[in-house]
Amino acid sequence: LHLHRELPAAADIRSCVFRRDGRGWVVCLAVAIDAAEKRAVADAIGVDLGLKVFAYCSDGVILPNPQIARRAERKMRVAQRALSRCKRGSNRRRKVKARLARLHTKIANNRSTWLHQKSAEIVNRTDLIAVEDLNVKNMVRHPTMARSISDASWSKFLGFLAYKAEKAGVHFVRVDPRKTSQKCSGCGELVPKSLAVRTHACPHCGLVIDRDWNAARNILQAGIGLGVLNAIGG
Repeated sequence: LHLHRELPAAADIRSCVFRRDGRGWVVCLAVAIDAAEKRAVADAIGVDLGLKVFAYCSDGVILPNPQIARRAERKMRVAQRALSRCKRGSNRRRKVKARLARLHTKIANNRSTWLHQKSAEIVNRTDLIAVEDLNVKNMVRHPTMARSISDASWSKFLGFLAYKAEKAGVHFVRVDPRKTSQKCSGCGELVPKSLAVRTHACPHCGLVIDRDWNAARNILQAGIGLGVLNAIGG
Protein backbone atom coordinates (compact mmCIF):
# COMPACT_ATOMS: atom_id res chain seq x y z
CA LEU A 1 0.00 0.00 0.00
CA HIS A 2 1.38 3.40 -1.04
CA LEU A 3 -0.32 5.70 1.47
CA HIS A 4 -0.94 9.24 0.20
CA ARG A 5 -1.05 10.71 3.71
CA GLU A 6 -1.67 9.52 7.24
CA LEU A 7 -5.26 9.40 8.44
CA PRO A 8 -6.17 12.03 11.07
CA ALA A 9 -5.88 10.85 14.66
CA ALA A 10 -9.09 9.24 15.97
CA ALA A 11 -10.75 9.76 12.56
CA ASP A 12 -14.18 8.24 12.06
CA ILE A 13 -14.08 6.32 8.75
CA ARG A 14 -17.44 6.71 7.00
CA SER A 15 -16.90 5.06 3.62
CA CYS A 16 -14.37 3.11 1.56
CA VAL A 17 -14.37 3.26 -2.24
CA PHE A 18 -12.32 0.90 -4.45
CA ARG A 19 -11.45 2.09 -7.96
CA ARG A 20 -9.25 0.57 -10.64
CA ASP A 21 -7.24 2.75 -13.03
CA GLY A 22 -4.55 2.05 -15.62
CA ARG A 23 -1.87 1.37 -13.03
CA GLY A 24 -3.78 -0.68 -10.45
CA TRP A 25 -6.21 -0.27 -7.60
CA VAL A 26 -6.98 2.89 -5.66
CA VAL A 27 -8.72 2.88 -2.27
CA CYS A 28 -10.33 6.12 -1.10
CA LEU A 29 -11.31 6.47 2.57
CA ALA A 30 -13.76 9.17 3.63
CA VAL A 31 -13.39 10.21 7.27
CA ALA A 32 -15.37 12.56 9.49
CA ILE A 33 -13.43 15.24 11.35
CA ASP A 34 -14.44 18.41 13.18
CA ALA A 35 -14.79 21.44 10.90
CA ALA A 36 -12.55 24.42 11.61
CA GLU A 37 -14.05 27.48 13.29
CA LYS A 38 -15.07 30.13 10.77
CA ARG A 39 -12.71 33.08 10.41
CA ALA A 40 -13.65 36.71 10.88
CA VAL A 41 -14.07 38.24 7.42
CA ALA A 42 -11.23 40.69 6.80
CA ASP A 43 -10.88 39.93 3.09
CA ALA A 44 -13.20 38.41 0.48
CA ILE A 45 -12.99 37.26 -3.14
CA GLY A 46 -15.59 36.79 -5.86
CA VAL A 47 -14.74 34.18 -8.51
CA ASP A 48 -16.19 34.16 -12.03
CA LEU A 49 -15.59 30.95 -13.99
CA GLY A 50 -15.19 31.04 -17.75
CA LEU A 51 -13.60 29.46 -20.82
CA LYS A 52 -11.41 32.21 -22.27
CA VAL A 53 -9.76 32.34 -18.85
CA PHE A 54 -10.55 29.65 -16.31
CA ALA A 55 -11.36 32.08 -13.50
CA TYR A 56 -11.31 35.84 -12.96
CA CYS A 57 -11.15 36.93 -9.32
CA SER A 58 -12.60 40.19 -8.02
CA ASP A 59 -9.14 41.28 -6.81
CA GLY A 60 -7.85 41.18 -10.40
CA VAL A 61 -6.08 37.79 -10.24
CA ILE A 62 -6.56 35.72 -13.42
CA LEU A 63 -6.31 31.93 -13.61
CA PRO A 64 -5.55 30.92 -17.23
CA ASN A 65 -7.44 28.03 -18.76
CA PRO A 66 -5.03 25.03 -18.81
CA GLN A 67 -7.07 23.10 -21.44
CA ILE A 68 -5.62 19.81 -20.23
CA ALA A 69 -7.63 17.55 -22.53
CA ARG A 70 -7.36 19.82 -25.57
CA ARG A 71 -3.56 19.84 -25.37
CA ALA A 72 -3.59 16.03 -25.37
CA GLU A 73 -6.01 15.72 -28.31
CA ARG A 74 -3.35 14.72 -30.82
CA LYS A 75 -2.06 11.85 -28.66
CA MET A 76 -5.64 10.75 -28.06
CA ARG A 77 -6.44 10.69 -31.78
CA VAL A 78 -3.31 8.67 -32.55
CA ALA A 79 -4.11 6.13 -29.83
CA GLN A 80 -7.76 5.83 -30.86
CA ARG A 81 -6.85 5.29 -34.52
CA ALA A 82 -4.37 2.60 -33.50
CA LEU A 83 -7.10 0.92 -31.45
CA SER A 84 -9.56 0.99 -34.35
CA ARG A 85 -7.05 -0.79 -36.62
CA CYS A 86 -6.53 -3.67 -34.18
CA LYS A 87 -8.37 -6.94 -34.55
CA ARG A 88 -10.94 -7.55 -31.83
CA GLY A 89 -9.79 -10.05 -29.22
CA SER A 90 -6.11 -9.80 -30.20
CA ASN A 91 -3.21 -9.23 -27.82
CA ARG A 92 -2.27 -6.13 -29.79
CA ARG A 93 -5.70 -4.62 -29.21
CA ARG A 94 -5.46 -5.33 -25.49
CA LYS A 95 -2.11 -3.53 -25.25
CA VAL A 96 -3.27 -0.52 -27.26
CA LYS A 97 -6.47 -0.31 -25.20
CA ALA A 98 -4.40 -0.31 -22.00
CA ARG A 99 -2.20 2.47 -23.41
CA LEU A 100 -5.28 4.53 -24.26
CA ALA A 101 -6.66 3.98 -20.74
CA ARG A 102 -3.37 5.18 -19.23
CA LEU A 103 -3.55 8.32 -21.37
CA HIS A 104 -7.08 9.04 -20.09
CA THR A 105 -5.87 8.52 -16.53
CA LYS A 106 -2.92 10.88 -17.05
CA ILE A 107 -5.24 13.61 -18.38
CA ALA A 108 -7.57 13.22 -15.39
CA ASN A 109 -4.67 13.27 -12.92
CA ASN A 110 -3.09 16.37 -14.48
CA ARG A 111 -6.43 18.16 -14.39
CA SER A 112 -7.05 17.22 -10.73
CA THR A 113 -3.56 18.34 -9.72
CA TRP A 114 -4.05 21.74 -11.35
CA LEU A 115 -7.49 22.20 -9.80
CA HIS A 116 -6.15 21.26 -6.35
CA GLN A 117 -3.30 23.76 -6.62
CA LYS A 118 -5.43 26.69 -7.80
CA SER A 119 -8.28 26.07 -5.34
CA ALA A 120 -5.73 25.93 -2.50
CA GLU A 121 -4.20 29.24 -3.64
CA ILE A 122 -7.59 30.96 -3.47
CA VAL A 123 -8.48 29.52 -0.08
CA ASN A 124 -5.12 30.48 1.42
CA ARG A 125 -5.41 34.18 0.58
CA THR A 126 -8.94 35.08 1.72
CA ASP A 127 -11.56 34.69 4.44
CA LEU A 128 -14.66 34.50 2.22
CA ILE A 129 -15.17 33.09 -1.27
CA ALA A 130 -18.25 33.89 -3.35
CA VAL A 131 -18.96 31.84 -6.49
CA GLU A 132 -21.82 31.38 -8.94
CA ASP A 133 -24.25 28.54 -8.25
CA LEU A 134 -23.82 27.04 -11.74
CA ASN A 135 -25.93 24.20 -13.14
CA VAL A 136 -23.07 22.60 -15.07
CA LYS A 137 -25.14 19.54 -15.96
CA ASN A 138 -27.36 21.68 -18.17
CA MET A 139 -24.48 23.77 -19.51
CA VAL A 140 -22.64 20.76 -20.97
CA ARG A 141 -25.59 20.25 -23.34
CA HIS A 142 -24.42 23.29 -25.33
CA PRO A 143 -23.76 22.13 -28.91
CA THR A 144 -20.46 23.99 -29.38
CA MET A 145 -19.04 24.58 -25.88
CA ALA A 146 -19.80 21.21 -24.25
CA ARG A 147 -16.28 19.83 -24.74
CA SER A 148 -14.61 22.97 -23.40
CA ILE A 149 -16.90 23.08 -20.37
CA SER A 150 -16.20 19.43 -19.60
CA ASP A 151 -12.46 20.01 -19.96
CA ALA A 152 -12.63 22.95 -17.53
CA SER A 153 -14.27 20.75 -14.83
CA TRP A 154 -16.04 23.62 -13.06
CA SER A 155 -18.03 21.27 -10.83
CA LYS A 156 -14.88 19.57 -9.54
CA PHE A 157 -13.18 22.93 -8.97
CA LEU A 158 -16.14 24.26 -6.97
CA GLY A 159 -16.19 21.03 -4.97
CA PHE A 160 -12.48 21.43 -4.17
CA LEU A 161 -13.05 25.04 -3.16
CA ALA A 162 -15.96 24.08 -0.91
CA TYR A 163 -14.22 21.37 1.09
CA LYS A 164 -10.89 23.23 1.33
CA ALA A 165 -12.72 26.33 2.56
CA GLU A 166 -14.59 24.34 5.20
CA LYS A 167 -11.36 22.69 6.36
CA ALA A 168 -9.61 26.08 6.65
CA GLY A 169 -12.53 27.91 8.28
CA VAL A 170 -13.14 30.07 5.19
CA HIS A 171 -16.69 31.15 4.37
CA PHE A 172 -17.97 29.72 1.07
CA VAL A 173 -21.04 31.32 -0.54
CA ARG A 174 -22.90 30.38 -3.73
CA VAL A 175 -24.90 33.16 -5.41
CA ASP A 176 -27.49 33.34 -8.18
CA PRO A 177 -25.59 33.62 -11.50
CA ARG A 178 -28.32 35.63 -13.27
CA LYS A 179 -27.32 39.11 -14.48
CA THR A 180 -23.77 38.91 -13.04
CA SER A 181 -22.29 39.72 -16.46
CA GLN A 182 -24.94 42.27 -17.46
CA LYS A 183 -25.06 44.41 -14.30
CA CYS A 184 -22.50 47.15 -13.77
CA SER A 185 -20.43 46.54 -10.65
CA GLY A 186 -19.87 50.28 -10.29
CA CYS A 187 -23.41 51.68 -10.31
CA GLY A 188 -25.67 48.61 -10.45
CA GLU A 189 -27.34 49.52 -13.76
CA LEU A 190 -27.98 46.81 -16.36
CA VAL A 191 -25.73 47.00 -19.43
CA PRO A 192 -26.90 44.30 -21.91
CA LYS A 193 -24.15 42.69 -23.96
CA SER A 194 -23.70 39.54 -26.03
CA LEU A 195 -21.23 36.80 -25.15
CA ALA A 196 -18.89 38.04 -27.90
CA VAL A 197 -18.43 41.41 -26.14
CA ARG A 198 -15.50 40.94 -23.75
CA THR A 199 -15.34 44.48 -22.30
CA HIS A 200 -17.85 46.01 -19.92
CA ALA A 201 -18.38 49.70 -20.73
CA CYS A 202 -21.08 51.34 -18.61
CA PRO A 203 -22.75 54.39 -20.20
CA HIS A 204 -24.17 55.44 -16.82
CA CYS A 205 -21.06 55.70 -14.61
CA GLY A 206 -18.27 55.35 -17.18
CA LEU A 207 -16.75 52.16 -15.74
CA VAL A 208 -14.71 50.28 -18.37
CA ILE A 209 -13.23 46.93 -17.27
CA ASP A 210 -12.98 43.36 -18.51
CA ARG A 211 -16.34 41.59 -18.74
CA ASP A 212 -15.26 38.73 -16.45
CA TRP A 213 -13.75 41.08 -13.87
CA ASN A 214 -17.05 42.98 -13.74
CA ALA A 215 -18.88 39.68 -13.20
CA ALA A 216 -16.49 38.67 -10.41
CA ARG A 217 -17.11 41.97 -8.61
CA ASN A 218 -20.87 41.48 -8.93
CA ILE A 219 -20.54 37.94 -7.54
CA LEU A 220 -18.64 39.30 -4.55
CA GLN A 221 -21.25 41.99 -3.93
CA ALA A 222 -24.05 39.43 -4.13
CA GLY A 223 -22.18 37.10 -1.80
CA ILE A 224 -21.54 39.45 1.11
CA GLY A 225 -23.57 42.61 0.46
CA LEU A 226 -22.50 46.16 -0.26
CA GLY A 227 -22.23 47.16 3.40
CA VAL A 228 -19.79 44.42 4.31
CA LEU A 229 -17.91 44.97 1.05
CA ASN A 230 -17.30 48.62 1.96
CA ALA A 231 -16.27 47.65 5.49
CA ILE A 232 -13.47 45.38 4.27
CA GLY A 233 -12.28 47.86 1.65
CA GLY A 234 -13.33 45.77 -1.34
